[in-house]
Amino acid sequence: MKHSEFQIGTEFFTAVGKWRCTDVGTRVIVAISLEPREMVRAQYSESGERTGHGAANSTEVSTVAQKLTAAQQRALKREAAGWDDLSDEDFTRLFDEGQPVRVRVRRPPPKTLTIVLDERTLNRLKRVARHKQVRARHLVAMWIAEHLSQERPAEK
Repeated sequence: MKHSEFQIGTEFFTAVGKWRCTDVGTRVIVAISLEPREMVRAQYSESGERTGHGAANSTEVSTVAQKLTAAQQRALKREAAGWDDLSDEDFTRLFDEGQPVRVRVRRPPPKTLTIVLDERTLNRLKRVARHKQVRARHLVAMWIAEHLSQERPAEK
């Protein structure tokens, strides 16, 4: 897509999935991913030093929850109840007083698909990709994603 084609709310595809434009700058397009992503949380010690990071998804969270002791589960439920009892004003105040947290989003590694193209088709593909200023493999991935999004949803 050309820069002039982007508007806030425009949905588009890249080699890594579907995105929605959230801002259009003079030179930069800002977008959010519409694909499910695995959240990565940073872990900090009480002194504020980063001690590592870990991935959190629904499977891991339930597995971790099963490993908690009864006392930890009770403490977690009390904490959750405390959050549920907050008023909108208290919630807003906590957000205003909070410190920013850096979050990294991971996606599963892409799978490879090998296809055979005749030389003429491959050269034409490379020319189109060069014109669009992307790699040929990324252009093909975008075309496939766009085409698949237009197909009827498959059974889940």
